[in-house]
Amino acid sequence: MMTLSIIFHNQYGDHLPQQGWTKWGGARSGMLKEELDEWYCQACGEKQVNVLPCYMFPLDGLNRDFVRVCTLCKAKSVIKKFSVLNELLQALR
Repeated sequence: MMTLSIIFHNQYGDHLPQQGWTKWGGARSGMLKEELDEWYCQACGEKQVNVLPCYMFPLDGLNRDFVRVCTLCKAKSVIKKFSVLNELLQALR
């Protein structure tokens, strides 16, 4: 029992590991969240600067997972009334 407490102390110091900021527990694995000045649209792949807005678009009809899309892709989905990502990707090709 003493060995277990020493290993725990050496691995984490005096504090418990941080709880995750993603559903996969990235912070618990020692990953750091990085703030970048740019991001990529997950539909068209274009590089966007951080000052431009991003929109969450449903990946499937269940609205459990979302992708990050740019203003142009969001406008195309609203005009053509797309509800899932596959429809939007077909229109962009």
